[in-house]
Amino acid sequence: MVTKEIWNKYGVGNGMLCLECLQKRMGRPFRREDFPLIPINFENPFTRLIIFPSNEDNILLKKRMKEYDQAYLAAKEQRKINQLKRKEPYH
Repeated sequence: MVTKEIWNKYGVGNGMLCLECLQKRMGRPFRREDFPLIPINFENPFTRLIIFPSNEDNILLKKRMKEYDQAYLAAKEQRKINQLKRKEPYH
């Protein structure tokens, strides 16, 4: 969860955004002050690493974000394929 100021400026009202989409809207990397010090931000490994970064943590975070991005893109491509299959006429 980001601060109210960040969400009011870049968020989608009562909706939800993934961290990557929010960061793209912001046009900059997240900073420690973007996240309030509340329990949910310590449960999430990505926000925890932003709040308490170390060099090792940053390497791990980048690796996990890359893996997440690859999985997200693969799922997105699969959804597109499934949609096309449903639109094809049956023979």
